[in-house]
Amino acid sequence: MGVAAVVVGLLLIGYFGRLGGYPLQDPDEGRYAEIAREMALSGDWVTPTLHHVKYFDKPPLLYWLVALLFRALGTSEGVARLVPAGAAIVTVGLTFALGRVMFGTRAAWIATLMLATSPLFFLFSQALTTDMLLTACTTATLAVVWGLQGGGQRGRWAVALAGATAFGLLAKGLVALVLPGFIALAFFLMQRDVASIRQALAFRPVALFVAIAIPWFVAVTWATPEFLRYFFYTQHVERFTTAAVGHPEGPLFYVPVLIAGTLPWSIVIMVAAWAGPRERRGDLRSPAEVYLLIWASAVLLFFSVARSKLPAYILPAFPALALLAGRFLAEPSRDQNLAWIAKGAVRALLGTGVVLVVAAVSSMPFAALLADAIGRDRSDVDVVLLTSLTAGSGAIVVGAALRMVWREFCDSGPRGIAAVAACTGLVLFIAIGVRDVVKTSRTIGETVRSLHEPGDLVISYKSVMHGFPFYSDLRPVHAVAFGELQFGADLAVDRNFFWSDRDRVLEAWRSGRRVFLLTRRKSEAELLSLLDPRPKVLLRDGDRIILVNFGGSESGEEPNDRRRQQPGLADARKETNEAQTAPAAVCQARSGCAVRRSMAQPAAEAR
Repeated sequence: MGVAAVVVGLLLIGYFGRLGGYPLQDPDEGRYAEIAREMALSGDWVTPTLHHVKYFDKPPLLYWLVALLFRALGTSEGVARLVPAGAAIVTVGLTFALGRVMFGTRAAWIATLMLATSPLFFLFSQALTTDMLLTACTTATLAVVWGLQGGGQRGRWAVALAGATAFGLLAKGLVALVLPGFIALAFFLMQRDVASIRQALAFRPVALFVAIAIPWFVAVTWATPEFLRYFFYTQHVERFTTAAVGHPEGPLFYVPVLIAGTLPWSIVIMVAAWAGPRERRGDLRSPAEVYLLIWASAVLLFFSVARSKLPAYILPAFPALALLAGRFLAEPSRDQNLAWIAKGAVRALLGTGVVLVVAAVSSMPFAALLADAIGRDRSDVDVVLLTSLTAGSGAIVVGAALRMVWREFCDSGPRGIAAVAACTGLVLFIAIGVRDVVKTSRTIGETVRSLHEPGDLVISYKSVMHGFPFYSDLRPVHAVAFGELQFGADLAVDRNFFWSDRDRVLEAWRSGRRVFLLTRRKSEAELLSLLDPRPKVLLRDGDRIILVNFGGSESGEEPNDRRRQQPGLADARKETNEAQTAPAAVCQARSGCAVRRSMAQPAAEAR
């Protein structure tokens, strides 16, 4: 009991310890956090909005949960990520419970440790997306399916199945109904278990499913009739059958994702499978193993066939794969070939890790020269070097841990597994901090917010920075390109915030009003040739740029980068009773430092 408590405590620290340690990443985290923030402010729990226009790409369960947390605990990155982290812990707990029922406590612990320390699983537990919530709902649904086919208290299991499926539908749409439904039906038919099928389709579970899942769909369709076709056809049928929605990949896309996303466990399983007892190879006798194989295979095949692919889509297969691996590793091999193969894997990890670390450390003093040589921003080079350093350190630690495992494998398999899990978890806990320097709108949002005055215009040009309104509390004007906001923009009553032509941007720039123009590097040359007066660079944060028409440094000069802006931004956050001056680093980019509005000023006044 004491060891179990320690493991649970470490899992909770690992999964919740750094939720607020880095900014929201665009586009996904910025998008979902802003939708939840707008929902919490408006009190409209039926119609999700993004940048104050209707947004129907996903159902509302994630938004509801995050918005409720925002109202209860305040708006922050850490609060926003409580939902995916909590969903991951629920998934881990369900995996342990299911594994103990299927294979016993020893296999359940091994499976749980492997799942909890798989890099892809951990990464998305720390990211505000719908994928971990779907994974939790799908795991709950399929765990209940196993309980239903057991034969005892079928009525209660059927009701639980309906509830889990309904919440899955509200988490990410039809995939939570179709995929578990296919898996359950296939398994029931293989077992000739018609009674479970009848019980699942009885009146009580169907009525509960309808009561939980259907009201929101009815309410949102009543408010916006266009919802039905967009949600069910564009976001489901087109996303699955065409590349129109984006993310087109080949049929083998998930092979490297699965191998890399489960390191080092993928190496462990491949080595153990190669050198393990011959009598266990390909031997799946028990119904539990058959069920898990159907579960994992169905998820992987379903998303491999789909045209649109993202790494997180296969997360619902991870609990089943972990349980199969836990079952296999619960009886460790004593084959001598295992040690020989393991040495090769360990040497590969250690060698790769050393090369990456040495290359990153030796290149850091010359990061600025490298950036100039390849024509990229300094922050891009820093991200690559930091990622290489983190990956190399992780490879060294995991390689050393694997060596410990194989030395102890014959005598104490679970202890070796625990050693790898502890080392891998520590590496993941540290490595997640890499996200502090990539794909975030925090610096852009805080900079504009610190300097924005009533009457100023904020224009987003050919770039939708979803995290900007979360950090700025300002409503931007989107010009020329709306991206995924196009559907909502077409339905918007107030079209003043959506400009369909570039002329309105040029007119606003010359109007005499102060303009903050948010864009990306690829649009900078175009804007330099069009805008008059010539734009000034207020801030360059990696690929993101703020151009202004009221002072600043001429575009083309070296602007203050994000790291040098931080002291100034910190000064800008200090409130005074009357007014505050702008950040020192930003004042240099303005013709005089006008008194900015208080950060506590309501967003409505800025609009």
